[in-house]
Amino acid sequence: MASLEEVRGIVDEEGSFQIKHMEMIKVNVGGPTPNKDPHSRGRKMAKHARSFTGSISSHHLGEETMDKLYGEKLPVIIGDDLAKERRKGISIIVVLKKYVPRLK
Repeated sequence: MASLEEVRGIVDEEGSFQIKHMEMIKVNVGGPTPNKDPHSRGRKMAKHARSFTGSISSHHLGEETMDKLYGEKLPVIIGDDLAKERRKGISIIVVLKKYVPRLK
């Protein structure tokens, strides 16, 4: 799990943005749901993840890889994990501002 310090380090090292605000919130991810296909929740969560990470990574990976990752692989991984036990997670919210160096 990433820490706020790790995220700050990555943003600072990359250098294109300044962090204006950052916070970590705890979220309930869920757990086993008896008599239900665990992969159906996995598919929903994978679609959700793609909705906010897709635009960042699609130009690096390509649509075919994105479809395979978010449509095939991730739903199974998430579904299998949720079927095991109740999960808690975190979301890191970061507000970035494009760094524009001042000309002298």
